[in-house]
Amino acid sequence: MITTAVILAAGLGSRLGEHTSRKPKCLVDVEGCPLLDRSIRALTANGFTKIVIVGGYKADVLEEFLGTKNYPAEIQVIYNHHYASTNNIYSLWIAYNLLRLDESFLLLEGDLIFDSKVLSAFKTQSAIALDTYNPAIHSGTTASVGLSGWLDSLYFRPELPETGTVYKTVNIYSFEPEFAEHLFYTLNRFIEQGRTQIYYEYAIDEVLKKYGQKLRMVDFSDVFWDEIDSETDLRRVEENLRLLQAVKGQN
Repeated sequence: MITTAVILAAGLGSRLGEHTSRKPKCLVDVEGCPLLDRSIRALTANGFTKIVIVGGYKADVLEEFLGTKNYPAEIQVIYNHHYASTNNIYSLWIAYNLLRLDESFLLLEGDLIFDSKVLSAFKTQSAIALDTYNPAIHSGTTASVGLSGWLDSLYFRPELPETGTVYKTVNIYSFEPEFAEHLFYTLNRFIEQGRTQIYYEYAIDEVLKKYGQKLRMVDFSDVFWDEIDSETDLRRVEENLRLLQAVKGQN
């Protein structure tokens, strides 16, 4: 059973403008509730008892926020002091300072919002959350999946899968012990090579292809989720949340 989670929340969030001028992106309010608070509550509601947060930008504000909370989980915080010059691969590598090398864990990013019920699918298996790719709103890493439901490969923009359904990575993963250990050694090698400005998905893809590890697809095509990178994203998410609340109120 996977009961440890890692939240990556070090980035600048510069595309959110004034919303992140005084606080990290993970603390941006969405309909009155900070993203990080939503994620931690979702995790604890699903039985996660250890949560590692990798902070960076506006670290003092993050510390102050967590100091006001009393979550029913062990919260550990570590900082990527090079957040302005590195990518999320470096933050994930840093997180391993608070993990055993073979410790199973769930990985998610601090700018996500999602239906908390979906986390149950990541408790007992190595898995990847995927949605059907929509170029109108999606960017970043995509994926292809085999008929058996296992991840085939990850693709890094502008490359896209040439056949079959194209999926968008949601940036929620879970790793069982063997996958987690291979991932650590791969991350460590990449960092030693100076590859600190790439996505951690490059390391995940190598673990798949070099070591034969597998990730089961968790289908998010009918799940409420979104990623907030810009003010446009924030407005879309808030509008969708209000619509969902209106629908719930009618039922």
